Amino acid sequence: MPDIRESAKTNDQESTPPWMVHPTRKRRRDKPVWVGLCAALVMVLITGLLVRFIDKSIQYTEFLVFSALSVVASAYFFGHRSALLAYAASLVSYLHFGMPPENRLLPIVSNTISVGGFAGLLAGITLGWAAGVFARRSRRRIESLSGELKESKKRITDIVECMTDAFLTLDRSWRITYVNDIAENLLHRSRESIVGTDMWSVFPETVDLAFHREYHRAMKNEIAVDFEEYYRPLNRWFEVHAYPSTHGLTVYFRDITRRKNIEEELNDSRARLTLAAEAAEIGTWYWDLVRDVLVWDGKCKELFGVPPNISMTYDIFSGMLHQEDRERADAALHDALEQHCEYDIEYRIQNPDSGEKWIHARGSGVYDERGKAVRMVGIAIDVTDLRHAQNSLLRAEEQKLTFYCRLIEAATNGKLVLTRASEIEKLAQSPLARWTLTAPSDLAPIRHSITDIASAQGMDDARVSKFAMCLGEVATNALNHAGGGEISLHRVDDGMMVVAKDGGPGIAALNLPDVALRRQYSTLGTLGMGYKVIISFCDKVYLATGVNGTTVGIHMKFHEEPLPLLECANMDVV
Repeated sequence: MPDIRESAKTNDQESTPPWMVHPTRKRRRDKPVWVGLCAALVMVLITGLLVRFIDKSIQYTEFLVFSALSVVASAYFFGHRSALLAYAASLVSYLHFGMPPENRLLPIVSNTISVGGFAGLLAGITLGWAAGVFARRSRRRIESLSGELKESKKRITDIVECMTDAFLTLDRSWRITYVNDIAENLLHRSRESIVGTDMWSVFPETVDLAFHREYHRAMKNEIAVDFEEYYRPLNRWFEVHAYPSTHGLTVYFRDITRRKNIEEELNDSRARLTLAAEAAEIGTWYWDLVRDVLVWDGKCKELFGVPPNISMTYDIFSGMLHQEDRERADAALHDALEQHCEYDIEYRIQNPDSGEKWIHARGSGVYDERGKAVRMVGIAIDVTDLRHAQNSLLRAEEQKLTFYCRLIEAATNGKLVLTRASEIEKLAQSPLARWTLTAPSDLAPIRHSITDIASAQGMDDARVSKFAMCLGEVATNALNHAGGGEISLHRVDDGMMVVAKDGGPGIAALNLPDVALRRQYSTLGTLGMGYKVIISFCDKVYLATGVNGTTVGIHMKFHEEPLPLLECANMDVV
């Protein structure tokens, strides 16, 4: 291949890369007409003189050959005008030098010219004219093809320079013959400084790397090679594609340093995650929704009791779930994908070796540009021991709460009953009236309405007053601690019941014994002085309280009943 520094000297090849330059005939320049005419005349006269002085025995046939050659040369090098002059000069030269008597011009139709000689001369001139026309057309065709080739080379050069990849070429001697702009920028070398130089001398550090090994393999075996390599002098990773040819090697490469750094960070993160997962005994899973392929790591298969060589699918996983949890787990999974929310659930599985196990699974979906779920990733943890511990603790708390409820009920002579809101609603049944409590001004109308209804139902007047007083205490607590609530009045078998509900913070059930049995309390977090009045006046108080709100049921019988003789009427328990 020609060196780029030589090819750059000509205007026609200034924009053409050296790897595309081939040795061709120099393009002829158009000459002035008089130069062509003079040249044709000189060529014909020289031919005639050669015939006249060198060999007088030459006849018109040989002379015709020399004339035809001069006509063809004139047409090819100087155009049709010069060829026309060559025709005329050939005729005159032949008549003057080749026909007897010598050295004189004769008319074309002279009797001294034989018919055969004239016909031969005419045929030669015609042949020369045709050859000249053919040569001229050939020259024009060559010039047209040369222009098209030049335009094609320019387009190819523009494409190479506009490539997003770096590009260079090497000849069979490992000399760099071309580099594009991207390659200049990546290699931090100018084109002029490296084109025409040996690849391994310009970049000696590459000799011990994959560049040297793979380039030689591609050139030797005539195969394309692809590889990635780190080049320390530039602190860059390169992705390289090299293709051999008869002229050498064509190399495309790009900077993949950012991608490599991301991959390294991901590998580090994956390693740390794997270490943490192994330490915490966490199994990881991946579900390809498109192919319905469920991929579990070794720990996940161990948790579910699946052999390592089993290929998982969702149907296999679903079949391992406890029958009572299968539908719930399936619904939670599909809801998470449809609503683009987190998948978080605990379910039971039937392990053939260890029996029933509790698994806590969490995951999230991955979606395409249209919002369609294409895969899901998540983790699985064995929470069987935690579940057993929680159940044991829950049973202990329930037993403790039952004991406290009995203790409080006994300490209040059976008047204060700790229960659930649903139990209070069941005892109260359908309401006779219902009111919404939003402000202190609502309390008086509610109290008057309840008083009228209780009297109409047959409750003693003294008990009606106590009933209204108890209502006032309950309503005041709802206003103070929850900003209001809901009041309803119910008829029960032997009396009336007022139910007050609010959404304010209540008292944890396990704290009630200490609160209910403590003396001299009046702050939030205790039952307060109002409950002492309520328990003293009413027949029974049902209390359901917790962090989500409080429900109080006050039961007042229609008539007073005598107390048992052994009851201590003055017992102060609240």
